[in-house]
Order: sequence, then structure tokens, then C-alpha cells
Amino acid sequence: MPQSYSVRFTSAAQKQLSKLDPAVKRGLIAWIEENLEDCCNPEAFGGALSGSLKGLWKYRVGNYRIVSRIIDNQIMILVVTQCVIIATM
Repeated sequence: MPQSYSVRFTSAAQKQLSKLDPAVKRGLIAWIEENLEDCCNPEAFGGALSGSLKGLWKYRVGNYRIVSRIIDNQIMILVVTQCVIIATM
């Protein structure tokens, strides 16, 4: 039987979430609960980071990025941040 994963937040990620607009926060939490909590393959929803961030995973949710570390059967949310898009002319 495949293992399921639980989700935890670092205090820094909790603080970042607390500063977000309530509707955005609800949307991010809903996405995490729907896609990551109790899932069997959290890698399917995101991508591995490389270089100095090797070992971390990123998830794109709308205009936000969630960065996590997957250890055993736990997904530790480290960072929740808004993606900044810079237009060039």
C-alpha cells in the first residue's frame, strides 16, 4: 500500500500565510488540503528545485509559490510567497 503524506508548516510559512488576504489564504490552504494532504505522490504536483536549493520542492498555485521539503512521509512547507513577474520591453 502506498504511503500517504501529511503536511506541516514552519513558523515562517505560518507567518507568511497570516499576512495574506483572507481569500488568498483560503485558496492556498484549500489547494494544499486537496492536493498534498494525504496524497501518495506529492512530486506529481510540483517540481524539484536545483542548485543550492536541491532537495526542495516547489508548487505553483495561481500567483503564489509554495516551497517545501519532503522527508519520509511528511511535507514541510517552508515558504509561501507571491510570484513576481517582471515585464521587459
